[in-house]
Amino acid sequence: MVKLQDYLKPDLVINNKSAQSKKKVFEIISEKFAETLPEHKQKHIFEALITRERLGVTGLGHGIAIPHCRLENLNQPQVLVLKLDKPIDYDASDNVPVDIIIALVIPEASNEEHLQLLASIAKIFSNHKNLEHVRHAKDEATLYNVLINAYAP
Repeated sequence: MVKLQDYLKPDLVINNKSAQSKKKVFEIISEKFAETLPEHKQKHIFEALITRERLGVTGLGHGIAIPHCRLENLNQPQVLVLKLDKPIDYDASDNVPVDIIIALVIPEASNEEHLQLLASIAKIFSNHKNLEHVRHAKDEATLYNVLINAYAP
């Protein structure tokens, strides 16, 4: 099984950020990914996220969303975690507003690794204690440590 810490770097963890819409969340995500992936433009990442979201909403339920997209010229998947200061409407299947966003950018040709990473994230966030710890993290360093040490049943 893949480990979240292999794909999540401390500079891709954002805690207690304000956003009023899914569009704003995608702007925040794409700006941050563009900072760490200089070969990819913010606009391109944003459009890829929006295009993927149109295929099906990425809200998992319980206040969690996993927006993701594929990018050319990417060596390995990258994960970004964004915890909002207030939940937003995300059109999730359970109609619960979202406050935890785990965003992924995936290499164009990656399939098995992508699916394993999604499965690992789903397992981590299916544990209510992990969710509680994530929601109570006060800063980025704490949030990062909670995530990389999260128990996946």
